[in-house]
Amino acid sequence: MRPVRLHIEGFGVFRSPVDLDFDDVDYFAMVGPTGAGKSTIIDAICFALYGSIPRYGDERLVSRAVSLGGREAKVSLTFDVAGVRHHATRVVRLGKGKADAMLERDLPGGTEVLASGAREMKQEVEKLLGLPFAHFTKCVVLPQGEFAKFLHDEPAKRRELLTRLLDLGVYQRIGERARITAKEAAKAVELHEHHLAELSFATDDARDQAAVRVDQLLDLCRAVDTARPEDETDAHAQAEADAVARAADALVTLLTAVVVPQSVNALGRDVSVAAAARDRAQVERAQAADVLSRAEADVEALGDRDELTRARDAHVALAELTTTLEHATTEVTRLEAEEARTTELVARARAHVTDQQTAVETATAAHAAHELRAHLVAGEPCPVCTIVVREVPKHRRPAAITKAEQALDESRALLAQAEAAHAEVAKLHAGAAATRQQFEHRRAELRKAISAHPEASEVIAALARFDEARQQLVAARAADKNARAEETRAAGQLAAAEQRAVSLRAEYGARRDQLLRGGCAPPPPIDDLAAGWHALADWAGGEAETQRSVARAARGERDTIGAVRLDRLAGLVDRAQKTGLRAKTVGLGELRDEVFEHGAAARHELRRIEEALERAAKLREELDAARVEHRVAYSLGELLKSDRFEKWVLAEALGVLVDAASRTLFSLTQGHYSLRYSSDEEFVVVDHRNADETRSVRTLSGGETFQASLALALALSDQLAELSAAGGAKLDAIFCDEGFGSLDADTLDAVASTIESLATSGRVVGLVTHVPALAERVPVRFRVHHGTVTREET
Repeated sequence: MRPVRLHIEGFGVFRSPVDLDFDDVDYFAMVGPTGAGKSTIIDAICFALYGSIPRYGDERLVSRAVSLGGREAKVSLTFDVAGVRHHATRVVRLGKGKADAMLERDLPGGTEVLASGAREMKQEVEKLLGLPFAHFTKCVVLPQGEFAKFLHDEPAKRRELLTRLLDLGVYQRIGERARITAKEAAKAVELHEHHLAELSFATDDARDQAAVRVDQLLDLCRAVDTARPEDETDAHAQAEADAVARAADALVTLLTAVVVPQSVNALGRDVSVAAAARDRAQVERAQAADVLSRAEADVEALGDRDELTRARDAHVALAELTTTLEHATTEVTRLEAEEARTTELVARARAHVTDQQTAVETATAAHAAHELRAHLVAGEPCPVCTIVVREVPKHRRPAAITKAEQALDESRALLAQAEAAHAEVAKLHAGAAATRQQFEHRRAELRKAISAHPEASEVIAALARFDEARQQLVAARAADKNARAEETRAAGQLAAAEQRAVSLRAEYGARRDQLLRGGCAPPPPIDDLAAGWHALADWAGGEAETQRSVARAARGERDTIGAVRLDRLAGLVDRAQKTGLRAKTVGLGELRDEVFEHGAAARHELRRIEEALERAAKLREELDAARVEHRVAYSLGELLKSDRFEKWVLAEALGVLVDAASRTLFSLTQGHYSLRYSSDEEFVVVDHRNADETRSVRTLSGGETFQASLALALALSDQLAELSAAGGAKLDAIFCDEGFGSLDADTLDAVASTIESLATSGRVVGLVTHVPALAERVPVRFRVHHGTVTREET
């Protein structure tokens, strides 16, 4: 990563927009007073790329970067990676927390957006630079307080950083890929061996046998085709003889079916009996109809039975209502007397209440002075004599008043009871009177209903006569129905007999017609049905014997021809079975189809064997190649199976780094110190001025620690591309934000010379320093003062 331009706005001390141009700069320094914003420029570079600021100690904490009093901060960094220009822009706003971000890449004719959004951009930057934020701040940007971290890191974290920087994970990926390839090759070997096993049937001998079988079946098919014309002629003659035999058999069946029906002789007698029965039934039916007419007339003469029934019911209801009305009248009389008695009781109770009210008023008047005491108040004048009351006398209600009021309450309670009893009796009296009135109304209606039939005995006698006439009518209807049914049955029997005669005559005609259609010449028809049937049956018996002789001769000819065909077919079937066919004696056509089908199968089998032989040869070549691939991939996978190779490479890389850093440290300290890596994976220094004593780097002073850390950082930057398995991260720049003021003049001169040599190697080197002597040696200086940046050149 090589920075080109940096734009800062509203970020830290840079409230106003500030632009820094690094395009033509390889070595520069940030100078200015403390708090002017020198480290903020380093923070801006980190923020533009990763969205985090090293000094805050939390990658998520970015809102502090907004200038005091501002609402948002914006940083844009243009940088080159492998000769391709990129643009990273981030904006953070107060209240939103995470920053908006975009990463673009220049293309011919325009730009391409590589990432949009903070999370996506961070992942893309890590992929592009080959470094996460934590590693970037150890190898490229070395902010204040972070410069010596690599020197003092735990061994595991140091190994993790080097593994990531040198891309040593490629060996693990190669091993994994080799093992996967070995498994795939093993499966390919197994699959090819399985396929070869499936093709084991394909041999040269099997191919020769299949070719012989194809030739045999072809010869057999030709022999069948040669025999077919003669066989077809014989088959036609055999079919004709069989047709003659079957026709004669059919005529025999037709002639033997001519049998005189048993009912022909008795048919005339059955018709006469059925006609006589029908005549008798007609007479009986006429008599029953006459009786029915007379019964219907008798019932019609009696009138309306419903009227008589209503009259009878009214007589019964009137008798029952008379008794009920007597009881209702008695109840009304009783309730009238009770109502009069309660009326008198109410009057006496009211008079008693009046008397008691008078007694209460008399007692109250007699004790008026006593009642006045209830209104006296101590210290107030008396309402009668106006004298001030000193003490209110005790108040006790007179017994006469209390007794009179109790008697009044009792008389009022008796009056209420009397009035309630009177109201209840009046209600019952009114109800009983209404009920009696209803009964009297109903009695009037019933008397009106029986006015046409005043005597109950006459009504009952008329109903009895009516019921007897109805019974006679029902019996007459039943007799008429039976007579009609008998007449219908007799007519049906006569019709059935006549229909049988028609059917037998039709059957006689149909039988003659059937014989005529079959090629026979039956005798002419006869009007006498029985005689005609007997003549036809006698003729059919003689003709049937003649047709049996014809059938026997035709079958003999058919069987002779069939024997010839069977011999011909048997010879061909025997040949077919010798070729391996399970042929059956079914016919030349079927045999040819079977031979042709097996011939096609034999040709298909021959082609299958030939194709399988070609396929097996190709599979053997592929199997040899798969076995070779499996051996190579398996060996490589086993060699890289554990992390020992990666540890060895890592140890070698650390050795190279320590050697390079040791040489640099030896130069920086004028031969005082060199650097080693201990067996417990810690950095130690060798003190050459103290008999080459070995001690931990943690015992170094601040300036010495800076020298050792700078030596490691420069070595890491120098050796990274050479040590990396795949070229590693592209560390085309290094930024040091550290206090050079702790160095003495000689050491400072050695450090400056070392950094100057690093700047001439094609990297961009940036320093943040307060030391004028160091700053004056840098060709380009960016002077930072109160949120402004000016460029100075020597």
